[in-house]
Amino acid sequence: PPPSTSSTMNGIEILIQVIAPYRKKQPETDLDTELLENACIAMSSCISFSVPNMTAFLDAQGVELIIRCVKERVHAGGCGLKLLDFFDEDQVYKQGAERVVTASGL
Repeated sequence: PPPSTSSTMNGIEILIQVIAPYRKKQPETDLDTELLENACIAMSSCISFSVPNMTAFLDAQGVELIIRCVKERVHAGGCGLKLLDFFDEDQVYKQGAERVVTASGL
């Protein structure tokens, strides 16, 4: 059976909480760098072709977090760029692209 909405929301929220501390600072150790990069890869896998996960990402202000990381020019910005690559026919992905524009991402 598909995961419940609460478990989806919790998983996305946990990944955002892992990425968030690096929005204004560089990872200090190689372990921190690997943790950040793995969190971005996991998030990318979670939101690709999954409407509930993408909705949770948008609700948790994931787009705004990644835009801040990019603007601060920290390592998280480079890792997170793939999280702003929205592709699919579903409306939620179109909303994600609109969020990038409204968050001054373009």
